[in-house]
Amino acid sequence: MSDRAAWHLALSNGSFEDAYAALEGVVAALESGGLPLADSIDLYELGVLLSARCGGILDAAELRVSTLERAAVVAPEDDLFADDTDKMDDLDSSPF
Repeated sequence: MSDRAAWHLALSNGSFEDAYAALEGVVAALESGGLPLADSIDLYELGVLLSARCGGILDAAELRVSTLERAAVVAPEDDLFADDTDKMDDLDSSPF
């Protein structure tokens, strides 16, 4: 499979790592120069799309993390000292 085919595959259904590696490949190809103008424009467009895909994946991950953080704050915390409080009440009623 050619680099360009792999880059397009990463764009359509690759993981973040796949899309990011493809973006790095596109940037390297553009920086190397020597490409015809039409190929450079095509690669630039692919790079923009890969960048947007990476950004979308990161946005989704950020939303997931913030949702988990909010759920952790909203969820009632276990009272780790509830049993100890009952024991302390027993001590207070002790004749000693």
